[in-house]
Amino acid sequence: MFRYHIKHIHIENIRNFETLLFDFSDLPVIFTGKNGIGKTSILEAISLLYPGNGLRGENYSNILNNKSQKNFWKVEIALSDGEFDNKIQAIYENGKKIIKINDKKVRNFNEILEYCRIFTITQDDYHNILHSSTLRRKFFDKMISQFFPNYYNSLVQYNHYLDEKNKIFLSCEGLISQEQDLWLNELDKKLSKLNFFISEYRKDFIEKFNQISDINFENQIFLPKIEISCEINNAKSEIEIFEQLKQNREFLKKNFGIHVSKFNILNSRNETNIDFLSSGEQRLLLNKLIIIFVKMQIQYNQIKPILLLDDILTFFDKKNQSLLIDEMKKLQNQFFITTNYLDIPNIENLNIIDVEKFTLKS
Repeated sequence: MFRYHIKHIHIENIRNFETLLFDFSDLPVIFTGKNGIGKTSILEAISLLYPGNGLRGENYSNILNNKSQKNFWKVEIALSDGEFDNKIQAIYENGKKIIKINDKKVRNFNEILEYCRIFTITQDDYHNILHSSTLRRKFFDKMISQFFPNYYNSLVQYNHYLDEKNKIFLSCEGLISQEQDLWLNELDKKLSKLNFFISEYRKDFIEKFNQISDINFENQIFLPKIEISCEINNAKSEIEIFEQLKQNREFLKKNFGIHVSKFNILNSRNETNIDFLSSGEQRLLLNKLIIIFVKMQIQYNQIKPILLLDDILTFFDKKNQSLLIDEMKKLQNQFFITTNYLDIPNIENLNIIDVEKFTLKS
């Protein structure tokens, strides 16, 4: 069992920080302080150690400290996996971000997963899960990427080929030339292969998720079971998918494939979709969603991941705040929470860091 925890973080030239250094024990951490002090910026910095633009989705140049004359930023952590310490860096300079592990440049997402399991959840994620099917799918895709090493790269490739296909559709003005048709044929071959691969991994993830959800939770309030499903094509082979894409091509349709699949979240006790539950029931299911994700990592990957939870406590009432923190403590994985206030339950045995004072309170 690998239990990841961050022992040290060094942030340089990001947002309102010129230089920021923290050392951590393996206990969970609460960053507190007034709005604008930089709590979220710390989690954002850690999230930049993964591909992409971090939890805020900002352009890399916008993350630079605007008071500094330096044209680069850097995040460095010392990460323990229970046996070894590894140095992981994200460095932005000359208009590009590179990620290094133990001073060696990382070339794909799979290499990062071998060393680092960090997952970010923000209050925006909760709103997106509840109100947008597209953003809900992206959230679950982010989860699935933590379990299957090639999943993230496959999604990147799929979206690239889909963009190429859409460009042809836009340029053909309703009539596909022979040359365009040949290129679309090649794109559909690539898309059908990736479509089948991604669909199979989504099915596997959903099956594992629902199995963990069936396990009884110690806290009785978690008894309403959560179940997820996805409108996945039932094609038994890449050939069947290719034929469907080819048929849609004749009518310039783009409404078939994993990019339009919808994820559903149910209270399986009464088979009610999360969209139609009360706000209290929605919060319970979202709480359980986090816990199941960590339990899945533990059972199937033998890993206790690090969670970055940005301002999500304001989404919950006191009871749900207490439930979430209590369950997270039981799982004994390191997690970081940002909050404006400390009037929250179960803060015993947590590291509390006042960002404004840069002091550690225990």
